[in-house]
Amino acid sequence: MKFSQNGTTIIESIIVMVIIVTWVVGMYNIFINSQNVAESTSNRVQAISMAREWIEAMSNIRDTNWLLFSANRQNCWMTLNYNANCITANWTVSFPFTHINSWSYIIYKNSENDRWYLSWANTWNYSQEEYRNNFRINLDDLGFYTQSGGTNFLPIFTREIKVSFLDNETPPQKIKVESIIKWSDSARKSWNYEVSLDTTLTNWKK
Repeated sequence: MKFSQNGTTIIESIIVMVIIVTWVVGMYNIFINSQNVAESTSNRVQAISMAREWIEAMSNIRDTNWLLFSANRQNCWMTLNYNANCITANWTVSFPFTHINSWSYIIYKNSENDRWYLSWANTWNYSQEEYRNNFRINLDDLGFYTQSGGTNFLPIFTREIKVSFLDNETPPQKIKVESIIKWSDSARKSWNYEVSLDTTLTNWKK
């Protein structure tokens, strides 16, 4: 049986093309996956920085309360947004209007006095648009993270602070603070990533 030289050449060419296309597609997928991993790693580093900032902000709120209300640190160490009524108020009666409650918050910095403030926020799931809108992190004019004003940037990061009481004293002298960052990116589109840092704040100056 005789084989056509032209037919053999065509078959060989097709095989070579298939091998080349397979190699190119494989290399492209490796490149895309590498990019996605690099992006996710960068986002995770950024998220840890965002979470740590809020842990430090909550410590700063406590320390500022100590400085402002040294006349009654026992009652004022966790007062809400520097409310001077904490000095003379009945904690049980005035709570939660003068004090930080066990809840979820947004933290923002007031440009007038350069202090951190807490804002009440309802909690939902990251997949819900309302959650992403309420807890979304923006960039201000100087490139710092903010949740009051600023401009949007991608990916969509959200930042939520959770406060819970760790004792039964009145007022509580120990609280747990959780700083939760969530986001999604090209490496994980079907569900979100999450970074959570927590610390325990105590009123050790009582």
